[in-house]
Amino acid sequence: MSTTNLRNVHSPGTLITRIHGVWYDLTPFLNKHPGGAKALSLVAGRDGTVLFESQHQFSSKSLMRSTLNQYRITDQKMINNLKTLEEIDSDTLGHNAEKVEDLFEWPEGGSEFAKELVTSVRNYFANEAKRRKMTMKEAIKATPMKKLELLLLCVPFMISFIYLLQASFISLFTFPIFTWLFIANVFHDASHYGFSSKPWINVGVSYLFPYFSSPSTWAVQHIVGHHSYPNIAHRDPDVAHTKDFRRDHPEMKWKNPHEFQANWLNLGIHWLMSITFGLCIANEYEAYFKGCLSYNDAVPVVPFSKMRLLAHLASRFFTAVVVLLWPFYVLQEANFITKLAFTIIPSFIFSFCFMVNTQINHLSPDTINKSKDWYVHQIITAQNFGEQSYLHYLFSGGLNMQAEHHLFPTVNHCHLRYIQPIVKELCIKHGIQYNMASGYIECVKKYMTHTKNMAKQVKSD
Repeated sequence: MSTTNLRNVHSPGTLITRIHGVWYDLTPFLNKHPGGAKALSLVAGRDGTVLFESQHQFSSKSLMRSTLNQYRITDQKMINNLKTLEEIDSDTLGHNAEKVEDLFEWPEGGSEFAKELVTSVRNYFANEAKRRKMTMKEAIKATPMKKLELLLLCVPFMISFIYLLQASFISLFTFPIFTWLFIANVFHDASHYGFSSKPWINVGVSYLFPYFSSPSTWAVQHIVGHHSYPNIAHRDPDVAHTKDFRRDHPEMKWKNPHEFQANWLNLGIHWLMSITFGLCIANEYEAYFKGCLSYNDAVPVVPFSKMRLLAHLASRFFTAVVVLLWPFYVLQEANFITKLAFTIIPSFIFSFCFMVNTQINHLSPDTINKSKDWYVHQIITAQNFGEQSYLHYLFSGGLNMQAEHHLFPTVNHCHLRYIQPIVKELCIKHGIQYNMASGYIECVKKYMTHTKNMAKQVKSD
């Protein structure tokens, strides 16, 4: 069967996936999934093992197995003609990526470390659920105090937005900072279904901030790719952004422009243009215009229906136009330089806030690691910073607890400071590397060291 025909099996409206080597047709289960149809659709066409395991740590294993068995594909002829999108794209792209099913080992019940970790964290939330008189599912989401904190963050965000529309000079700086603070503390959790126990609320909230990124494209890049396979070449798209100009992983081929990636001009362009020109424009091209094969040659893109694709692209075009051109329409009495300033300065500052809170978490000399144990892998490829600092916690939207977030992505970040001692203690007990930095300054220094290391050509290149 040709590659095209194989891809056609995973057409819009079908949900065929492989979990732990077994094929399932979950199409009839799509609208029955307790976590919502959108969450389940992330495994469509893919090897869904990692997403299945990482999204259901507090669920009944026996219930999930019995549910899956109802949708198991038993037609051997059909199974023989099935391939995951990862396999199809690896064959087409010709890179030397490891097979998804070979990346991690999943012993029954998990490794000793994994079992002890999940049990300890589950017990913590079971006690919280009992104390707060709610279900476990509700206990791991945003608390009333977190929602109050978000409400308080929304106030300066709205005020600065009003001043921005009035061409206030100070809003050039206050608006992007308060926007980051508000969005970082809600969008990221919602995209991981960690804001609310109600799936429709998570989806709705994630669509409130088109200025940041399309939730659909973000899910492909961040949840399906980066969170499942952090720092794995050809599987994690975050080590392949702007790969013609920047190299972030030793297994990525070195190119001449990489020699200059550590100079301040290149770094400035990379850090200041990552949102409007990266997530909002370049990412869309990568996902939907580059042959519709694979995002950053790492994450397969499941085909949209023609109408769905048209609606998606139209919304992204509209967003880009509004973000880039609104000053030329709203600030009609201002001169060109002022309009241009209100176009690019907020975008650059917001982008800087995003980069300083995301790039330092995985790109350091200490985090380019690999383990067959998925739980260990999440820890040794992550770097925490500002361990129990409220300032770091607030400004990063909980991203400073990166290891804990990667281990339990559906848990709202307001809980991560409380489970962090559990994780750290178990890492010490089992002799697992736990990367920790004092704060932003140390993290940026490590990031720069990594950037310079990756800029060097090696003989194998």
